[in-house]
Amino acid sequence: TGDKQETAINIGFACALLDNDMTLFIFNESSVEKTQEAIKRCLDQYEKLSDAQKTRCAIVADGPTLRYILENKGMKMKFLKLGKLCKSVICCRVTPGQKAEVTRLVKDNENKICLAIGDGANDVAMIQAAHVGIGISGKEGLQAVQSSDYAIAQFRFLKKLLLVHGHWNYRRVGRVITFNFYKNICLYMTQYWFGIYNLYSGQSLYESWTQSSFNVFFTSLPIMAYGALDQDVSERGLYAFPQIYSIGQNKLLFNPRTFRDWLSNALVHSAVCFLIPLFVNISITTRDGQEGGLFGMGAYVYTAIVFLC
Repeated sequence: TGDKQETAINIGFACALLDNDMTLFIFNESSVEKTQEAIKRCLDQYEKLSDAQKTRCAIVADGPTLRYILENKGMKMKFLKLGKLCKSVICCRVTPGQKAEVTRLVKDNENKICLAIGDGANDVAMIQAAHVGIGISGKEGLQAVQSSDYAIAQFRFLKKLLLVHGHWNYRRVGRVITFNFYKNICLYMTQYWFGIYNLYSGQSLYESWTQSSFNVFFTSLPIMAYGALDQDVSERGLYAFPQIYSIGQNKLLFNPRTFRDWLSNALVHSAVCFLIPLFVNISITTRDGQEGGLFGMGAYVYTAIVFLC
């Protein structure tokens, strides 16, 4: 915030970032040396706290002190270490550039997704520096909204954006990506299995228009509907059990293992869909008594994959 230190502390108490039982580490120094001493003193003081007190610490740092910290790499890392140990960190009297620097400090040194939220033009640099930027449209104009990834009308809507839409969209995007790989691998791996029997001559198992229609007509609508409408848990349920949000934080639905499982399924299913019609020796007979031949068998394999996907 750009407010002075006393105002920032009062705002912290008003929005429950701070409370009377917290241990406050206040940085309001006038030189580099005093800033180094203050960081060391606060780290030593933290080590002397009880286990219960260690969970209720907060930092309040002003802009001039923050400038000394951000100019020295060693102090930056110590300040970040102390910030990670605290429940809340409030930076006051800071410039837009300092807001962005603090955001980048966390973003570049922690293996976490960094979110920044603001409502004014002085928050633009911070919003653009974070992984995810959220702008609030209000009395301070639309500069923050125009520079953000997502826009909300009020700060309280952040809860719904994260817990509800965040979970739903993580699940939808993860499934859409993996399923699109799955269905295309499933179709085109049958061409590879067929290549074993045609000596890799390049002959296609499918008629060209049939093959082109796979993604356009036969398998596009189901996954599009899933990607737009799927809700595994209702909105009320997500509010009641916010722990569900940890599914996205822990990358349980979209990770290398999940992708490998979908890839393995696609390989197995493509082999099954190709080999069963091949060894059962199914063929299509035309009206004049002739066999359907190559594309006849291809139609059986293609139909099996369409029903599977």
